[in-house]
Amino acid sequence: MKDHFRLRSRKELRVSEDIETRMQLRVIHGIAFFSVVLASFAVGLTLWNASKFPTDVEGVTVQQNEKTPTRTYDKFRGYKKVKGKALGYFSLQQTDAGKWSLVTPEGNAFFGMAVNKVWRWNIEEDAFREKFQNNNTLWAVSATELLDSLRFNTLGNSAMLDALIQDRVLRFPFTLSGDYVKWESAERIEENDFPDVWAEIFIADVDLKTQKTGQRYGSDPYVELQFPANELHFSLQTVSGTADAASVWWKKLVQAEGKTPAKDVWVGLYKTRYNNDIAAVNAVYGTTMKTFDDMYVLGFGLYSRFVTIEEGEESDAQKAYQDVDDWSTEIGRQFHKVVYEASKKYMPNVIVTSERLAQANHSPLYFEKIKPYIDALAFNMYLTTEQVAPSEEVLDRYAAMVGNKPLVISEHSFLQEPCNLSDDGGTYPSV
Repeated sequence: MKDHFRLRSRKELRVSEDIETRMQLRVIHGIAFFSVVLASFAVGLTLWNASKFPTDVEGVTVQQNEKTPTRTYDKFRGYKKVKGKALGYFSLQQTDAGKWSLVTPEGNAFFGMAVNKVWRWNIEEDAFREKFQNNNTLWAVSATELLDSLRFNTLGNSAMLDALIQDRVLRFPFTLSGDYVKWESAERIEENDFPDVWAEIFIADVDLKTQKTGQRYGSDPYVELQFPANELHFSLQTVSGTADAASVWWKKLVQAEGKTPAKDVWVGLYKTRYNNDIAAVNAVYGTTMKTFDDMYVLGFGLYSRFVTIEEGEESDAQKAYQDVDDWSTEIGRQFHKVVYEASKKYMPNVIVTSERLAQANHSPLYFEKIKPYIDALAFNMYLTTEQVAPSEEVLDRYAAMVGNKPLVISEHSFLQEPCNLSDDGGTYPSV
């Protein structure tokens, strides 16, 4: 999406609306978690705004680091008039209003409104030195006070938690962002950016990283949920139905030399799909393999007959497309399984979502495969100025795919007009 999607400034993020009214909005299963992209990848810059921060940084203080409860909201910013059970951690529950919702540790319904990437890295060094004396704490105090004044209540993915979780800084519920693969899909270009998810080294790496995360944040009641990864592109199609050029994980695993755990699964999948009949595989792919073991050597060469793997009218092309779609789906299932099991091992109470899905045409099989390994389905949703909110048709389709799993809108923004389609910069709206 790069910089094409910009927040719509004249709506001012709707922060002036009454939160009590927003609590009544109909969202699938009664849970909504809007992660708003401020200035695409430059939220840190947006948060630095001279008109909103005190000039005297020495005077920036917070008397206490927890939000003062009111008659209506608890310290986690949960809505006291809609009740669940107080479990001591964020949970998904059916409230006394009869709707499913996020529920705070104190047992109150929670409507999450987040800003992603609350960090300081996009602030120019001279500006950061002048405004905050190169002090991350002063920046964090000001950033959280600003977010609170705008009535946001969550630190979204990739927040600078080291600075934002400390004594002087106002506490916010926050999300955890998995570092099992590179977060931005555009940065995944090296071979090791697409690990063999069946390999012992990957499973051990996930276990170790999750253990460290659990030791640091597992007992923090402000942990709202965990996003395992962002836009892994296991779907072969974009939302418009064209081939997704970013869907390459399946290719990388079959391009590996020799036998690997992933290629064992790949070959096994073909044995199952073709009833152990190598001649049937040869007929579809135009190959001359004698046994399924030849697939280990052929690797990605199996697909040389097809220019691109996409749906088509020819039966062979359609079969090959379905083979690859099922293979990519199996990779997604294993990724979610490994991460989910590690997360529940070290943080048994954490809400684990799916990868933050890109806008794509995921197959029903994909949702069926990952459903046992997610507590909620997370997806990014980018809209035009005319759309205002996700359509019920889209939400209903996702809900039907995952049954009783809640939906989490993990990233949400509007197309700013005029849109700079040349992608060479442009101004962001003020916040």
